[in-house]
Amino acid sequence: MIRFGIAGIPLSSKGRTLRDAIEEVHNMGLSALEVQMYRMSVHERAVEEEWVGVRPVDVEDTIIVDLLRPDEEGEYRGVGINTPMEEGDVALELYWNLARNYGEISFLGEVAKELDVRLTLHTPHYMDLISNTYITERSINHLIWCGQIAHRLQAEMVVTHLGLYGDKSPGEALKAVQENISLVKRVYREYRLRPKIGVENSGKPSVFGTLDEIITLARRLKVIPVVNVPHYH
Repeated sequence: MIRFGIAGIPLSSKGRTLRDAIEEVHNMGLSALEVQMYRMSVHERAVEEEWVGVRPVDVEDTIIVDLLRPDEEGEYRGVGINTPMEEGDVALELYWNLARNYGEISFLGEVAKELDVRLTLHTPHYMDLISNTYITERSINHLIWCGQIAHRLQAEMVVTHLGLYGDKSPGEALKAVQENISLVKRVYREYRLRPKIGVENSGKPSVFGTLDEIITLARRLKVIPVVNVPHYH
């Protein structure tokens, strides 16, 4: 089946929530919606007493995307969402304007499934999987966090841009993108996240992602090539 849909909340939607968007897409006779991850921020929060012994992935009343725990030198490092929480740990809590907690996200996934609206999720548009600077580290985290939300939404794919070439040649940029997406895919497997990763072609010569480049990535990494026709044009 070929599905037609839109990105973001429809202008015709009376409300501005994700549920309003899903229902309006269905009412318009469409069957797909790209959820856009634009307004989100992450804050550290001390693990509460009632959370001790519980895995972050099992806490339904918030969105915990990682658990930070001090190592032998006292440096806090991520130990993942499948590790039971302990006193002294710090939860990395995500705030998103379209849903308050995992329970709500799961409910929205069920609404979309009931209305036969296929969901995908798009990372923030400024992504950098090439330079291997702190911006790349942040972009990798965004891909992982979006995967966790997409999993709860029952979305089938997380779509991302890949970043500027910068001072790298096309071959060097391709190698960096491959290494960083491979890292993200390992985390997806560790966290048992079902969504696939989609790579979108760019619309500018300075941005990595020609049609040939995203097809090469698809063949090598088994990611999904996402062809943005206006960008290609």
